[in-house]
Amino acid sequence: MSFGKRTVLILCCYIFFLGPSWAKEPTPPPEPPIYQPFKKLSRGVVNVVTAPLEVPNQMYWQAQRGKDDPGRIIAGYVEGIFIGTGWTMARFLAGTYDIITFPIPPYEKSLIQPEYLFDWHQKTDSEWFDW
Repeated sequence: MSFGKRTVLILCCYIFFLGPSWAKEPTPPPEPPIYQPFKKLSRGVVNVVTAPLEVPNQMYWQAQRGKDDPGRIIAGYVEGIFIGTGWTMARFLAGTYDIITFPIPPYEKSLIQPEYLFDWHQKTDSEWFDW
């Protein structure tokens, strides 16, 4: 193989194998501004509708804190009723606020975290119980 062919072959291999390493990950296009108020409105409606489910959700999570102790599990269910009632009111008020103020920015931030009730699966136990 001549020097010229070898050089072209090495360059082609170099571009083929190392070229993608310089590529940047494509960024998704930004969400059109027209959808942002409706996202806030839908977040508010979802939070108002799912607010009563905070009671069983908190009962479950409080009972999970006492996995090894049967007495602590029962106490967790009772404690979860009261904590869940507080979270129910907070989620309901945050949803009501989002519904009333949906045409007014900011659209991205929610008053309550997690933003939706069913976002709990994204947290670990240490994040939930580290208070």
